[in-house]
Amino acid sequence: MNTVHRSAVLEGHVEIGSNNVIGPGVTIQGPVIMGDGNYIGPGASVGSVSRERLEGSHRLADPLPAEESAVIIGSNTMLFDQAVIFKPMFKETRIEDNVEIGAHVIVGHDCTIGESAILSPHVALGAYVTVGSRANLGIASAVHNRITIGGLAMCGMASAIVGHVPPGALVYGNPARIHGVNSVGLARAGFPEPEIETLLAFLRGHPGKPGNDLREIIEQYRADVQKWPTGKKEVRWGTRRSSSSPEFDPST
Repeated sequence: MNTVHRSAVLEGHVEIGSNNVIGPGVTIQGPVIMGDGNYIGPGASVGSVSRERLEGSHRLADPLPAEESAVIIGSNTMLFDQAVIFKPMFKETRIEDNVEIGAHVIVGHDCTIGESAILSPHVALGAYVTVGSRANLGIASAVHNRITIGGLAMCGMASAIVGHVPPGALVYGNPARIHGVNSVGLARAGFPEPEIETLLAFLRGHPGKPGNDLREIIEQYRADVQKWPTGKKEVRWGTRRSSSSPEFDPST
């Protein structure tokens, strides 16, 4: 059984599973397919129409018809107050299971958010962004169009992310730079300390080249590495001086 507030608006083709909670003032514009046990907070919008679709200004290719451009949400995902998920232009906007999307987050069209990822309040994702499984984006992080955030990466608060973030990396700053590995997140995910140290050494020795060697070093990264967009612009290594507060550790 689902709980849908009387002020919520569901338009078009909307499929929802069971045990979902849809709060007051929510707008869901189909096509939207949603699994079980999700929470959609007050004022959130799912399936919003992007400016490009409204204006017909996208010049790369013909977009999908509106009735075929689905937002797909898995199960046990939390979408908090006034967050916005945009309708896709060319494929789908997909949110996997167990994702946490904070208040006032913006998810651009054609984004993919991996399982158990965390998008803190006021995060903004441009179009075509991919966020890997269990990645963590800090408060008010902004991600440029077509960027990939690797699985288990940690992006500190208010980071401006204009390059790809390798799996397991710790980045922060404006523009964001690599400052190590997400040791806290990796440890919580069950990675032993020697493997965390090995990943750090790999990233330092192979900046910008997280290719198949990483799969051999740490077996658990296999899926992420196989999908990694090699040969594209990535964030660089930085120093703590790039952070606004030298004592601040965004991994905690």
